[in-house]
Amino acid sequence: MTTLSDTMASGFARMTAALGQIGRRLLVHMAALAMAALVSAAATGILPESANTTLAAYIGLICLFPRGNPRDASWFLPTLLGIVQAIVLVVFGIPWPLVILWGGLQTWVQRLLSCRGSFGWEWAVAPMLAVSLCLILQDFLDWGIGLWPLLSFPFIVAAGAVGIGIYRRVQAGAIHDRMLEETLQRLHKTLSWRALPEEAQQQGELLLAQANAYKAIPRTDAGAYALVERVDSVSREMEDLSQEWRVLNGNAGHALARTVLRSSRWKEAHTPKTDALLKTVRECNVALLEALDRHKAHDRAKGTSDRTDAGRMAEYEDSARKLLLKTTGLPVELKRHVEGIATSALGIVEGMRQDPADMPGGHKFLGRYLPATHRVVDEYVRLAAENSGQEDVTAALARSGEILERMAVAFADERTSMLQNDAINYTAELNALDTMLKMRGK
Repeated sequence: MTTLSDTMASGFARMTAALGQIGRRLLVHMAALAMAALVSAAATGILPESANTTLAAYIGLICLFPRGNPRDASWFLPTLLGIVQAIVLVVFGIPWPLVILWGGLQTWVQRLLSCRGSFGWEWAVAPMLAVSLCLILQDFLDWGIGLWPLLSFPFIVAAGAVGIGIYRRVQAGAIHDRMLEETLQRLHKTLSWRALPEEAQQQGELLLAQANAYKAIPRTDAGAYALVERVDSVSREMEDLSQEWRVLNGNAGHALARTVLRSSRWKEAHTPKTDALLKTVRECNVALLEALDRHKAHDRAKGTSDRTDAGRMAEYEDSARKLLLKTTGLPVELKRHVEGIATSALGIVEGMRQDPADMPGGHKFLGRYLPATHRVVDEYVRLAAENSGQEDVTAALARSGEILERMAVAFADERTSMLQNDAINYTAELNALDTMLKMRGK
């Protein structure tokens, strides 16, 4: 059970990690408030003095401020349409405080539509928008100002929805590729920290390997964009959780936060969050696996066979993913071993691609042990389905589990050995360069 001190420690860690972001937001809000006060003061020539006008302009400016990736339409189009809404109202003579509020509301609605409801903390603005709208609209009605130009709002909303839809359809390929590339970079950075627990780290490496393979698939699947969005979302969750574990493990964050977060009970309370992420990553891995398998099935239907190094490595990857498809009927512990074998196999193939010197050893190892792993898994599934308590079958199942565990270790060792060989070769190259430079007197 989490104690009060653990809860306080958690809150302190989050506070120290977010200080920079909070500082930037405070500056934005202070600037928006100052501008709102100026707009409200300028409007007193045509409007009675009221705190509601300052509040309306402030909320509108906060909503108009663009957020997100500047290369994405969801960053600039909502703000652009909010400005269009404001210009329309200015043309019809609506006072500036309501112009800015209504433009901000347009931006907020467009951003909501663009995010398909996955709005996160942006929902916090909704109550402030509602309150400000009620107050200032009542003031405007009391002052006898005509509000019929506000009827332009739904037409601009509809135009924006159509515009974003057309943009995404026309730019679907570019958006898809850009999002996938950013996701791969995020995953690579997150996994390089090695802050997550072992099983989550392993599943993350599998996700990275499969997302890399998915990058090479032509975008013929109608669900390709949705799948990339899903991987992108999972990668962000993994990055956030990995950063939290780095603070917990004392590898990141403020020095005082690292000292406070030594509580083992807080780590234990944090474990369910990791388990939930692990489940999400597994589901995403299955979705990627199915997409890759569909693509491979299409190639197999063509009857193409490539016996070059590249073709054989593609077969190893296909074989590793087929192993994952066979884990459904396995016990949890054996499923982890098989997932570890598949992850290591994909890592070995990636190492072979990066360093041709690893190809002979990689071909020899994978060519021998991947088919053997398939045979053990297939036989285990068959015997487990037919087992009615016979002693010999039970013993064979137990032995199969032991073999799979040892295979997982062997695959991991082979991958580590490849990385060590790369480091040794690189060190030798550096030594040779150093020797040549010394001979030149450098």
